[in-house]
Amino acid sequence: MFRENNSSYFEKRNAIPKTSDKINYVGSRALFDPNFVPDVFVARENKTQLLKGTLLDAVEDNYATNVNMYGLKGTGKNLFVNQFFKSLIKNQFNRRNRNIAWIEPSKKSPNFLIIKIDCEKKELEQVFFAILEQLAREIQYSLKIDEIIRLSPGKLWNLIKILINKFSLPILLYLQQIEYIDSQIISKFFAFAKSTKNLQIITSINTGIQKYSFKQYEGLQHRIQMDDYNTSELKKITQDRSTMAFHNSLEVESINMIVDYVSDFDLQVPGSCINYLKEIHPYMQGRGQIFSDDLRGISQYHFDSFHLDSLSLADYIVDTGIEERLFLEYIVNYFQKKDQYYIPFSEIKNAYKMTSEELGFKSESDEFYSYLQGITNMQILRPSHDQKIQSPQRYKGIYPIAHYLTVPLEEINDVLSFSFGIMD
Repeated sequence: MFRENNSSYFEKRNAIPKTSDKINYVGSRALFDPNFVPDVFVARENKTQLLKGTLLDAVEDNYATNVNMYGLKGTGKNLFVNQFFKSLIKNQFNRRNRNIAWIEPSKKSPNFLIIKIDCEKKELEQVFFAILEQLAREIQYSLKIDEIIRLSPGKLWNLIKILINKFSLPILLYLQQIEYIDSQIISKFFAFAKSTKNLQIITSINTGIQKYSFKQYEGLQHRIQMDDYNTSELKKITQDRSTMAFHNSLEVESINMIVDYVSDFDLQVPGSCINYLKEIHPYMQGRGQIFSDDLRGISQYHFDSFHLDSLSLADYIVDTGIEERLFLEYIVNYFQKKDQYYIPFSEIKNAYKMTSEELGFKSESDEFYSYLQGITNMQILRPSHDQKIQSPQRYKGIYPIAHYLTVPLEEINDVLSFSFGIMD
């Protein structure tokens, strides 16, 4: 039989790495600005150094290269590229053996040009025009819009090459989400860059869950994979970003519950946690705090893979016996005390014990696990991911650890009351 460690559960759940003193409140921009770069974030140092080293070596030695950042959507590809750009702007970089300085772009003679284009859901002409617009602005070249919009993609591409060839300084072109653009076009960018020697290209790809093939991108030189994050890192990211976004940072248990929801019903990446914080924003702006039942209500409609609604909940409960309903009611009653987020496994056992005593049944271990498995399979209760990692063993399909309730209390109470009324 498994032994649970309920005495240390809440200590473990509170064991989020301490927020750095450097993290300051910046407001809504921390959530809604796609190019926001926090001063402190959970870094992948080896990835950062690889990106910087590859590009800076190319700039110093005057040759063109390209780097692709790939991984699941929300793993921080855009953040890492923008952080690299920020470091270039912030720190003066002297090109080795060439005596050419990198200086703040706010000064009159910048030593590099950064062009950023998000290709998501854009036609090729839109991408080309966005590049042209930024190039023309830099060299004060007058674009006649009424003429440009009538040009074919081929002529737009030729005009881009003409303007780029006017630059002697390094150009850093960041094409974000290139999966929306034909791979042959991207390959043309790579080939053209080699002829210029001063065009460095950074691309990013959202690979999805399936393995991605890069064979269609001819000339792709360097690839950097962005990995998934563990729950401890996601908690740290969520806590830090909430500190930046909200005057009152979220409580530890709220952060834990958000990460559990994301781990169960979304991709386990920072972007999923930040998108969830966007849902919380109106609550924090309005009253400065959020409760566990607010999170349950938000989650019902936030996650595409969370399918438990009032109708399916009612169907499940009506089809159960009175002992299972009473067992669930005792569990729900626990969450109603002092805005509870999690129920320790010992309290779940206690709920079954009280059910047996009230109905005059003998407690049976197999029956207990059968009832609990039905509740967890319906996604009414879900196990804590932190404790699942610490105690990965299961008994009869159940993790003997703390669980969280996914359904708003009012909704499940209404269904339970209705079902008991039918029994009467």
